[in-house]
Amino acid sequence: MSLTLARSIENGQVQTGSHGLSLFYLQIRDFKNGPLNGIQMIRLKNKLRTRQLPTAELLLDGVKAIKLSEEGRGVPSLANTLNITRIHNAIASVAGMRGIVSLARDYSTRRIAFGNTLNKWPLHLKILADLEIKIRAGIECFGGQGYIEDTGIPGILRDAQVTTIWEGTTNVLSLDVLRVFATTKFAAAEAFVARIKEIILNTKNGNEQLQKVGDALESALNQLFGTLKTAQKNSDFPQNLQRAARDISMTMGNIYSGAL
Repeated sequence: MSLTLARSIENGQVQTGSHGLSLFYLQIRDFKNGPLNGIQMIRLKNKLRTRQLPTAELLLDGVKAIKLSEEGRGVPSLANTLNITRIHNAIASVAGMRGIVSLARDYSTRRIAFGNTLNKWPLHLKILADLEIKIRAGIECFGGQGYIEDTGIPGILRDAQVTTIWEGTTNVLSLDVLRVFATTKFAAAEAFVARIKEIILNTKNGNEQLQKVGDALESALNQLFGTLKTAQKNSDFPQNLQRAARDISMTMGNIYSGAL
């Protein structure tokens, strides 16, 4: 089975845009005789990677389907599912980064350069330390082996690229954050602030170093959401913040990561 979005035709008219899409349930095949349910394969797309999950162009001609949503409410009906898959995508991104760093650390104990294993050289240790903090750019730690297909490392790199566009690009997700702020009348933002302050309060007591980190996080939090509260008073909110949407989301992520 599958779920798909499609437009209804009424009196020869079709509503354009996402508001014209409704959600339908369809069976891939006819249970009685087994042929595809009006689905024609046009071509498989030649993707950079994740080929184990094929992406294809399909022609739906005469498909039997059942409407699940109200007319024109297809996209909102999928929203809950989309939020779940976005969480899965974020976990996959972190898991991929953690995996490549773990491989890099192990490789450093085996690869010998200039008479010592890589983990004995301060410069390489610094790179590994930076990767542990930021978890990024792991392929360089493998030297030439990271460029050889037989090692599987290039495949990990290619697979990871899709996580930046699956379930929405960074820009799309950032604009969605502003949309949620607007539709909840800033309640979502206030919940975020409350959660961060709760974490800071529970961790910095009695520890001078954590106190300084907590103060820095709280300062960044107050600065960010002070700006957002000011912008909220503008009648064009959140449209007037679209240019800064990406920076806002990244800053929120950095603050939350720092708090954790």
